Amino acid sequence: MRLAYIKNKGFISGYFLYIFMIIISLSFSVLFNQINALYTVENLDIYQNYFNQEYIVIHDLKMKIMESDTIDISSQINGISYHAYCQDDVIYVDIDSEYSESLVVYYDNETMEIIDFESYR
Repeated sequence: MRLAYIKNKGFISGYFLYIFMIIISLSFSVLFNQINALYTVENLDIYQNYFNQEYIVIHDLKMKIMESDTIDISSQINGISYHAYCQDDVIYVDIDSEYSESLVVYYDNETMEIIDFESYR
């Protein structure tokens, strides 16, 4: 009697079970990879929506800064409503839309140029 003997009698033999387990594990790894790719695409879509919203608000804020001396703005553009107020050389912007967030915009008061901004979600 051999020790490494695998019975191949019956419906599920050892060889069939081995091949079946390899196919199942490969299919689960491919499925898991596809699920992670879908989550990545969903997160990139949300990031793109935030980016577009920030771009629209910053562009509108630049135009409002050029037009007026005081910065206490409540505005709505493209379905995005926001409120901006100024303290020293920093503009605080609260965005109320589907993707709510707050922006801190740093600008030069003399040249009225926006230097940088940070977003808090």
